[in-house]
Amino acid sequence: MALIKKPARRYLLLALVGLVVVGGASATSASKDSNLYQNMRSYTRIFNEVYEKYVDEADSKELINASVRGMMSSLDPHSAFLEKKQYEDLMLETQGRYGGVGISIDVQDEWLTVVSPIEGGPAYDLGIQAGDRIIKIEGETTKGLTTAEAAKILRGRKGTHVNITIARKGEVAPFDIVIERDVIELKSVPYAGIIRDDIGYLRLSRFSEESGAEVERALKSLLDEGAKGIVFDLRSNHGGLLTQAVSVSDKFLDRGKLISYTQGRRDSDRQEYYAAEHALVPKDIPVAILVNRSTASAAEIVSGALQDDGRCVILGELTYGKGLVQTLIPLDADVSLKLTTAKWYTPAGRCIQKPFADDEAGDLALELDEAPVEPLLEGETEDEAKARVVIGGIKPDIEVDGDPITRYGLELLNGNYVFKFSVNYTTAHPEIDRSWRADDAVIAEFGAFLADKEFDYETVAQRELDRLEKLAEEETFDESTLETMALLAERLEAEKAKDFAKNRDYIEFALEREIMRKLYGDAGSYEVSLRTDSQAQAAVDLLLDPERYRSILASKEAIAAVDNAFR
Repeated sequence: MALIKKPARRYLLLALVGLVVVGGASATSASKDSNLYQNMRSYTRIFNEVYEKYVDEADSKELINASVRGMMSSLDPHSAFLEKKQYEDLMLETQGRYGGVGISIDVQDEWLTVVSPIEGGPAYDLGIQAGDRIIKIEGETTKGLTTAEAAKILRGRKGTHVNITIARKGEVAPFDIVIERDVIELKSVPYAGIIRDDIGYLRLSRFSEESGAEVERALKSLLDEGAKGIVFDLRSNHGGLLTQAVSVSDKFLDRGKLISYTQGRRDSDRQEYYAAEHALVPKDIPVAILVNRSTASAAEIVSGALQDDGRCVILGELTYGKGLVQTLIPLDADVSLKLTTAKWYTPAGRCIQKPFADDEAGDLALELDEAPVEPLLEGETEDEAKARVVIGGIKPDIEVDGDPITRYGLELLNGNYVFKFSVNYTTAHPEIDRSWRADDAVIAEFGAFLADKEFDYETVAQRELDRLEKLAEEETFDESTLETMALLAERLEAEKAKDFAKNRDYIEFALEREIMRKLYGDAGSYEVSLRTDSQAQAAVDLLLDPERYRSILASKEAIAAVDNAFR
């Protein structure tokens, strides 16, 4: 899709957020720093002294690469020196495709274990299941392999083959499978469907090369199903391609609407992005966007564009605040620079980049101080303007906290107890359909499973008591105090024994989600999760209340109109 840009604006970058790719570094004017050549001479001398006199022979390439890494780390947390493997990983993330077998893996009990096959991939088509243990690859044991080491072996060119040995619950002996590798597409939209009362839900988990097209297909499907409102879930979406952020925003905004602009150090570095097509989602379809603290970068561009336009109501938590554009500058076949070259702004002139913490690298705010300052609103001071423009994230119109998880729940997840139980349970009960629920018998069976696995953990209170007991030994507390502490330890252990009952609702939810994921993939998992998702259900409630929705939208539109009037 072509991007509409003001003709007078100059920019040469193919946009990604935070990434933009160019063919090489542009020329730098040395006149801006009279000490540049002197500093370069000093650097060269230091390099030569180290290279010639260090006690062990030093590799010149490694010395230079190390110095460049140090240089980049002094700028900001997002600029980086990328060597070949890091560059390849970045391209995989942004392109959303790779050659391989199509499985998500983890290490459990020292063995590679399939978390889930990617639907439509070679492994999925051959019947590989969640919970399958990969005990050999090409005849070599996988015990002790890391996921990164295994991924390197399993990935490869389309059409090549890899032999794996599977151990599966319910099978008498391990068996071999030969998989022909294919191009694996990582979906940006893992799920879209009707939640309740004709309200559609669309989850966008990443921004890659096909995100705009995937969102368009999902929206068309929801509208064809009769969706009367759209919940657009951008929670924990860390961003990606700027072009795709523009493409996604385009589906909700009319042609010619400003979506975002980026601004570098010079006035001439400003680049504007506009909606190029008529909105796919009609204006009479209300839209609610879900965000949280992990919503960042391109996801914030979409949120900010629709919020400024008054096209949506945003629910959730203040977003991450990543409003920087990186330029990818290839240096040679093995290395590249990922360099921050601009900030991006919402249509109303909000820079979403949060200030760097004192302990974070660099001070980009000072480096980009030459960027133009937005005009003051009537009666506004410069300090007030700065506070308005730089807020550090997208602030939701309605704040809704995410569903908390207890320490007990975290321990269950960290030990993969729910996953392991679901593998056993689905092997024994292959007839489960989507209406299945974790009843009292299932909960009791899970409790027995935990007991058999000797599930145990240390509560925060127990940890603090342990520290106090050690202090008591050092301070030689009297006998009565030590006895009291021993009694307290017994009480804490008794309290911990109640955690299973206290966490009944979460256990029920976790079992249903994992078993549906194993049997029905992402769709089954999302169907369970959304039933009890406080933020998603709050969004549905809002979209089903037209008066409340309009009142929030009207207030936001008034603010946006004032901002735009003085831009």
